[in-house]
Amino acid sequence: FPYTTFFRSAHVSVALSRWTEGPASGLGAMFVATIKWEYHVTPDGSMMRFSCVSDLDDYRDLLQDPTSVAAWYFEPVTGLNGASHEAFQLIQFTIDGEPITPRRTTRTRGQTFTVAIPPELVNGQRPVALSYTQRVLVQQNGHLLHLNLSHPVKGLNVEFRYGDCGIRYVNVLDYIAGA
Repeated sequence: FPYTTFFRSAHVSVALSRWTEGPASGLGAMFVATIKWEYHVTPDGSMMRFSCVSDLDDYRDLLQDPTSVAAWYFEPVTGLNGASHEAFQLIQFTIDGEPITPRRTTRTRGQTFTVAIPPELVNGQRPVALSYTQRVLVQQNGHLLHLNLSHPVKGLNVEFRYGDCGIRYVNVLDYIAGA
């Protein structure tokens, strides 16, 4: 990951809602997960990438890429794959409250949103406030939503909403190691 310092005061908000563009149940039934991250960090790198792919080898490579902030694997289903705009979107990105427009690139089975970090903030001595919101389709039959914390975080707050999805209960598996 392109940061040597801890992310501080991190807040992640996840909201699930029903996806109305596909079937309500069975193969192809999905939830829309809207995930917003907010935290403070001192940037070390000049770019951040957010990707969605339908190839497991590409996904594994992205997990090891230091410029990859978020990597999603999207199993192809009902005519959609990782390159589909419906499958994944970076809908908002700001640094210190200033919006930055990401560049979207696509290939046959994947897409990447790249955000250029302003040069004056790279390798700086002061932390900046980052905020970004992603929207991703999650298959209902997967029964698992995994949020990857691939970098150290000090002060994590997680909020999860699923009220309008028809979900009766949720189990949270806490795999976050902490002192």
